[in-house]
Amino acid sequence: MSFCAFPQVGHGVFADDQSAGVSCTGEGEAFMKTGIARRVASNAEAGASASQAIEEALRYMVSRLGSGEGGAIAITPDGEIGIGWNSKQAWRNIILETQSCYPHYFGFF
Repeated sequence: MSFCAFPQVGHGVFADDQSAGVSCTGEGEAFMKTGIARRVASNAEAGASASQAIEEALRYMVSRLGSGEGGAIAITPDGEIGIGWNSKQAWRNIILETQSCYPHYFGFF
């Protein structure tokens, strides 16, 4: 299992002002083969919520390759935030204008 150690536009990161800004983490090879970040952005541009866009992209990766674990965070041009993952555990941080930042750990579902 290899993990991506650097961002690759369209695969692990993507952003434009018409769809979404997306950052991914996980099994790098699976994300590269399926262009997950760009797929999340395309889903959002087509009308999916940020969370739905991520969920569909992760399902696509697994259906296409038979494997692939990781997650993504996306923000749409109107400020909607989506977070999704298909791994057993995930760390995430979000700073909102009215809140302090602290890590949220979700493990072993």
